[in-house]
Amino acid sequence: MIRRFFMPENILKNNYLKEIFKGSMFAFILSIFFVLIFALIARLFSFNADVIPTINMVIKVTSVFCSVAFFAKINERGLIKGAGVAIGFLFVSYLFFVLLGGKTANSLLFDLILCIIAGVVGGIISVNRKK
Repeated sequence: MIRRFFMPENILKNNYLKEIFKGSMFAFILSIFFVLIFALIARLFSFNADVIPTINMVIKVTSVFCSVAFFAKINERGLIKGAGVAIGFLFVSYLFFVLLGGKTANSLLFDLILCIIAGVVGGIISVNRKK
């Protein structure tokens, strides 16, 4: 029974993994787009340096939520797929940031919790949205 819940037949066919990968990549691309827009706005206006981490968190959460809720084709198991997209997004974004030579923040656990919540809520909305 437990194995059936965690290992449905679609996972074996990689349908779940493909959807999670696509959602994670879309969230990553969306976050880069939002970061570029924020950089343009920050260039035009002066911001206090204390605001930047908060804006970055809002960008991450918004990217995951929008990717899962509006753009991913999630018809079932929205909780699992939403959490998977969030974890995949964080993995890709931290890997990208480290490859660029940046130092990772100490807030990885906080990022993980907020992104998973955004992914789960987005997954619930995606499953229950009328198609």
